[in-house]
Amino acid sequence: MSAFATASSPASSRSASPREVGERGRLAPTLAAGVALRCVVALGPHSGQGTPPMYGDYEAQRHWMELTTALPVRSWYEPGPDNDLQYWGLDYPPLTAFHSWLLGIVGHGVDPPCFALHSSRGHESLRCKAFLRASVLVSDLLIYLPGALWSSNFFGGRRTAQQLWMLLPLVIIDHGHFQYNGVCLGFCLAASGCVARSWHVLGSVFFTSALLYKQIALYYAPVFFFAILGQCLRGRNLSAVAWGVARAGAAVLGTVLLLLGPWLLGERPAAEVGQVLHRMFPFARGLYEDKVANVWCSISVVLKVQRLVSPERLPLLCGSTTLLALLPSAFCLFRRTAGPGTFAAALFTSSMSFFLFAFQVHEKGVLFPCLAFCLLAGAAPSGVTRKMAPALALQFQLVSLFSMYPLMVKDDLCLAYLFSVSALLVALVLQLGHHSKVFWVGSLLFPGLVAHALHALVPPPARYPDLWTLLITSASCGYFLLSLLGVTYLQLLGAFDEKPKDL
Repeated sequence: MSAFATASSPASSRSASPREVGERGRLAPTLAAGVALRCVVALGPHSGQGTPPMYGDYEAQRHWMELTTALPVRSWYEPGPDNDLQYWGLDYPPLTAFHSWLLGIVGHGVDPPCFALHSSRGHESLRCKAFLRASVLVSDLLIYLPGALWSSNFFGGRRTAQQLWMLLPLVIIDHGHFQYNGVCLGFCLAASGCVARSWHVLGSVFFTSALLYKQIALYYAPVFFFAILGQCLRGRNLSAVAWGVARAGAAVLGTVLLLLGPWLLGERPAAEVGQVLHRMFPFARGLYEDKVANVWCSISVVLKVQRLVSPERLPLLCGSTTLLALLPSAFCLFRRTAGPGTFAAALFTSSMSFFLFAFQVHEKGVLFPCLAFCLLAGAAPSGVTRKMAPALALQFQLVSLFSMYPLMVKDDLCLAYLFSVSALLVALVLQLGHHSKVFWVGSLLFPGLVAHALHALVPPPARYPDLWTLLITSASCGYFLLSLLGVTYLQLLGAFDEKPKDL
């Protein structure tokens, strides 16, 4: 029995009760609806569709499949005549590269011209699109869905599994815009379930895999570190503590060595691994990309941090601010009363702190606090927080989608966006009590309608062409800041330490 798991853990040897069998059966319609939703969203446009010369993230993913199947492994991150790093050079960790290679191998059998070296740039045939769209769905079914089902056993059960599978911001980004965030998040969910069960070795392997699939998994890294360390420190004696820490550390190191093996075994291992890391962390790109709902972008209207702080010190400023914001909540994992809610709250505050204060933030990074809030809603203890958490999780998804509205316009995904917002509003109305509906829905709907109307109908002043976009992202940033402060405050009070009665 772990610090987080309860006697109803699925890992126990007892047979499933009739109630549990019924709950699993009620998941089937949600799973089918999630697959159907993904297929419908995939029928729409993708990022950069028909917009040369760089196109968009769809082209980046396709191009990586082209490169990894045409070049030797150790050339994937190196500049060369067949690898122009200025044209969507591979800048994700090795597990993404191996995933691209595997998909590219299959893709060559489906539509060879789509993955032909050089000549396939901008290739957007119907067969190629169908294959790439299907690859995201299959990745969700093989990695994200099992992670969601496993972790939900410790963070609220069936309802949490349903919310994770129907996480609309993730569906739009992965199946509309086009990315494979579900793979990284699936590994994170699997790791969360393992940590809840005190399976430190397997949890370390899963989370390190997430980190070596997408470096943005760093958003959760402090929480997994403190959670595993905190559980190890509860050992019976010093040798048990040392053994637990050593096993977790060995699992991390072994996973890193395995996935970086081709570069570590090269003729110049230090230089080759250094090039991989350089591509993963491109500090030269600047503080943020596009208009993102974080603090640095929001205050740029009145205070441009880039002009006050040297480029060399900007990452240090961002890192220090991020750590100061997340550490109070993360330290709560050392408490002996820490439970699933404590862990989920720490995941939220850590990822929210990274999104708001870190260096080189993308608008899609909000998916990580979105996922954490779903876990928190399921694992929140009984009382006021338990009653409010599901509605707050829906509200957070709404604001997250709202913060990405400029990206939706850019990718021509407004129809999918409108459907998702409407669905979340309906779910929020059904979730709330009678007296709360007018306040909650009105507080979201009226400001949202005004902001959308301004963005769509009123031309911004010539001197401030991004005014309406900044209005949307700055308002979202304010909400995210309040969410971070609120969850941190409740975490410090121990509001999430009590285990839910229905876990």
